[in-house]
Amino acid sequence: MLGGILIPLVLFWLSFSVLEDDHCERWQKYSCKYGIPLEQLTEIFRAHGYHLVPFTDSDEDLDAYMRIRNNECYDPKYIELYAGGKPDEKDYCRKRCKFRVQGIESLRSLSLFIVLDSGELIGWISVGPLDGKETKKAEIAHMIWQRYSGYKMECHKHHLSTETLGKTISIVEQLKARGIFHAEFLHATVHPKNIKPIKILEKNGFFSNGEISETQWGPRKTYSRPLRERLLQVSSDSLKPQPSVPQRCPCAND
Repeated sequence: MLGGILIPLVLFWLSFSVLEDDHCERWQKYSCKYGIPLEQLTEIFRAHGYHLVPFTDSDEDLDAYMRIRNNECYDPKYIELYAGGKPDEKDYCRKRCKFRVQGIESLRSLSLFIVLDSGELIGWISVGPLDGKETKKAEIAHMIWQRYSGYKMECHKHHLSTETLGKTISIVEQLKARGIFHAEFLHATVHPKNIKPIKILEKNGFFSNGEISETQWGPRKTYSRPLRERLLQVSSDSLKPQPSVPQRCPCAND
């Protein structure tokens, strides 16, 4: 019995290590796409106690994405509220993960893993479409391990779920101000009985007109908020002229 518990935990820790070791390398190729020096870019996606890293199409990312979507332990109440009553199949998760990676690479969306500074991957957040070509409204989706949903760090005013959602919105607004993204509104759909996510959305400025619609995942209530434009929030050090040779990411020494 104990072995059955320890083996998944070891594999779980290994997947965290892979994400932690290469998160700076993941942002390297987006530095040119966004036209932002790597030091600035990695700083934008860092916060006190955690950082946000882009999805890749690796098997490790697929496994992490699927475990988070299915809440690791296939909790019946969680599956009812988030997945319409049944866990997601691996093929479906693979397609969704690949779709999200393509969205990041085409500058159409953002799909990010939430990784604590300890290296532990605790959730993911995705927002798109952000290019404004088909619609000016982007959907934001946010999932954190159930055991971390109410977690609060000493350096944060709000719980981690509220904090990471707010951080991502701020990033989107910063990149919108730079002309990279063009969406004008964010919206999120949530099960009307799922009280915690509703409170998280409301704390981040989302509002609902009260209408409930039926979807393939069950009843959903829509919450929306406008997107503003914010100046890039970076330190003065990262604004210094960047050398032409590739630089080691500043968080590599963490």
